[in-house]
Amino acid sequence: MLSIAPRLLITAALVGSMTLIGMPPAMADSTDQAAERIVKQINSVAPRVPAGDVRAGKSAANPGSTRTDGVRVQGTSGSNSITSTLRFSMAGSNAKAVRTKDGSTVYPGSGSDASIVIQGQSSGVTRAIIYVPSATSEHSFAFSLDGFIPAVADTGQAAFISGDLAMLVAAPWARDASGRSIPTHYEIVGTSLVQVIEPASDAVYPLVADPTWQWWSGAFGASFSRSETSQMRSFSSAVGFCGIVSRAYPFAAIACAVVGADLMLQANLAENDSPQTCVLLAVVPMPGITYRKPC
Repeated sequence: MLSIAPRLLITAALVGSMTLIGMPPAMADSTDQAAERIVKQINSVAPRVPAGDVRAGKSAANPGSTRTDGVRVQGTSGSNSITSTLRFSMAGSNAKAVRTKDGSTVYPGSGSDASIVIQGQSSGVTRAIIYVPSATSEHSFAFSLDGFIPAVADTGQAAFISGDLAMLVAAPWARDASGRSIPTHYEIVGTSLVQVIEPASDAVYPLVADPTWQWWSGAFGASFSRSETSQMRSFSSAVGFCGIVSRAYPFAAIACAVVGADLMLQANLAENDSPQTCVLLAVVPMPGITYRKPC
């Protein structure tokens, strides 16, 4: 059945405090130095954030946790508080996270294992930056959000959705140490969103890649059931379903004659997915973007 979400305003933060427990001073210094080096290399090729913005989001990070702990995320909807855990699956060390001087939180890998750097910004945006040190490192990384299911749009963007709530994930990017762009994309595996990095043989390591996360309004979009998705495989039906959503959200000004073709395409792709998926039509922040997600 078509599900149209009420409008809710969401803000987000990653919360926690840092401790280095049971770590000898020499090891702590070594880990701190490695973390600072990783962040320096990331900042040399990653898109810039406003000066001081990571530090402004310092209290939003979750240092002291490990990879298996995940990162606790909080948001608010009116007077209600929302809490979930962002998890990332990757090989290697489960060392405690380290905070660097600029306010970043580094989950360090060891040897050729990748590292994850969390940057909570004052705007509420979270950057989960992947640091891939060598060609022998893994090049695909799974992220999940407890209680939410992933969805991927044909624009390259993604989202995690749970009822009225959505966390948007910007289209992925990846660069090598020389600043060259590296092909990368999202895939859905079960309840995880997987970022796959596909470097050429001449890529200069380390590589840096980034899914950027942000909570959004609960009026994010309208989900279609498996049956409705199947019906949208014809253009006329797709335009009809789009019209229902457009009337429910007149502020979105969705051009159904254009969107209908994309809905039809996504519905046919959803029919051939294994397992079959369902279509979601977004109304904010960019009306008309279509996603495929688990039903």
